Amino acid sequence: MDVRTLKGANTDSDHYLLISKIRSRISNARKTYGSYARKFDSEKLKSPETSSAYTEKLNEYLARHVDDKDTS
Repeated sequence: MDVRTLKGANTDSDHYLLISKIRSRISNARKTYGSYARKFDSEKLKSPETSSAYTEKLNEYLARHVDDKDTS
């Protein structure tokens, strides 16, 4: 919003003191219009079939990505 340099500041340096006023805004991802954050149904993990399928897929994914890092 406003930037000023102070040439008379006694700092024993060849640099000038810089003063600025800024305005910042915090972004909120949930306020995007037209799309919403996808929510996960964690209750499904209580089912043994779903839990074991999730564990298998997660192990496959991790094994694939660990192997990729080892070859790099």
